[in-house]
Amino acid sequence: MSTDSRAEEFLTVERLRAAALHALAMVPEARTPLVVLDRRALAVQVALWRECLPDVEPFYAIKANNHRVVLEELSRLGLGFDAATGGELDLLRPLGLAPERLLATHPIRDAADLRAVARDRPAVLVVQDASELRKLRAAGVPSRDYAPTILVRVALPFSNLNKFGVRVLLPDLAPGRTTWSIHERAVLDVIDAAREVEREVGVRFAGFGLAGHVGTNCHNAEHFRVMLALFRLLHELCQRAGVQLATFDLGGGFCDQTTARAHGTSQSAVLQEIGQATAQLREHCPGVRLVAEPGRFFVADAAAIVATVKSVQSLTWRTDHVGNHVPLKHLEVHIDDGIYGTLMGQAHDDKVWDVQVLRPALAAHHPPASTIPAHIWGATCDSYDRIHGLRELPSDLGVGDRLFVPAAGAYSLTTATRFNQAAQPCVWAFGEDPEAPETGTLFDTDGASLFRTIRPERTHASAASGVSPKNRVVPPAAPELGAVER
Repeated sequence: MSTDSRAEEFLTVERLRAAALHALAMVPEARTPLVVLDRRALAVQVALWRECLPDVEPFYAIKANNHRVVLEELSRLGLGFDAATGGELDLLRPLGLAPERLLATHPIRDAADLRAVARDRPAVLVVQDASELRKLRAAGVPSRDYAPTILVRVALPFSNLNKFGVRVLLPDLAPGRTTWSIHERAVLDVIDAAREVEREVGVRFAGFGLAGHVGTNCHNAEHFRVMLALFRLLHELCQRAGVQLATFDLGGGFCDQTTARAHGTSQSAVLQEIGQATAQLREHCPGVRLVAEPGRFFVADAAAIVATVKSVQSLTWRTDHVGNHVPLKHLEVHIDDGIYGTLMGQAHDDKVWDVQVLRPALAAHHPPASTIPAHIWGATCDSYDRIHGLRELPSDLGVGDRLFVPAAGAYSLTTATRFNQAAQPCVWAFGEDPEAPETGTLFDTDGASLFRTIRPERTHASAASGVSPKNRVVPPAAPELGAVER
């Protein structure tokens, strides 16, 4: 069975549902908002990447989800890490990573970022222009102890991330059509500035290359193909000018399962198409190193959000988008999370959340309740804090019911705000022991371990009866994450 199959996706969601019910029922300190995180799903995504793109080194973009469990698990699986800022480099320090496993990719840096770069020495730095090289020079980079590879960020005409990058494609806006010409001088100017820095300090950078980004959550492999074709042409043109480009960074933008499926494809299909493009690139640039900065790809489908219903009102009318009152029997539902919390993805990248009701399996034995349209409001006092659209929810929904939102592992914890001082989420991480899926650790908002359930040894009596003894719940003095107690 392919690691990207619908069956695997279904099993991941079912594991998340079961883990959420277990944590809320069995762990005294568990509360909502709750993020439920499946370690196994992270490993599945890493295996999928390595199967489809074996020649592209992934450096996980921690902006997608910087929870300690995610960082520790992906580090254990051998990934490198992409840190955009000095603050993100700070978060990675406890992992004790070698510089070769670090990329620093934000192409514009302030003083704090520069200090962190000089301290942690990422092997690869992305820069915007010549002025960024002067900043690095002032911060002592390069030096005899630290000479990173420098990648020039290139703007792509179809990307929504043209906030950064030198413009190497110049449009010819002829009537009725647009053609493009390549302006490699923009790249060479940055490299010339780097050569000047090298002469000043008497130290050479480790090498040069290019970096790009096709845009957020991109399901269209053709965009990656065009970027790689552009890199290939720039490689040839720079080579003619006496400059060897040795590293290409494909950036991020690798889509999650939900987006791929919505466009009639799959993550594996998209990656395989990108793999065909990298193979073509290697025919012309055989010695080039390929790296990438996937974030959402690894974590989006590895976590779910659980919220609690705080209030339910039944109304017979609603206000439409122009302010008219129209007849509609529906519910107005208020929850303890929202757009200013872990559901910020609706604003961050137009995420359409799949909202489900989370009830114990016992409820499945009862006749299903009829459904009714519902507006779902967040926990804050702002009227903007509402999940888009009307959602079909059980007509017997009441205060205290739980709502379950899958595919919520990316840009949820990292974008949640403290507006109104609303309750911050805790995290239930499970899947460390595949033979005991109920085993997990509860973390508070700041990442401190609150409780950990530990799989006990089965006694002869329990083994004979087929009933496992109840998990123990271990208070904060429990072993650190990763030290599995039996």
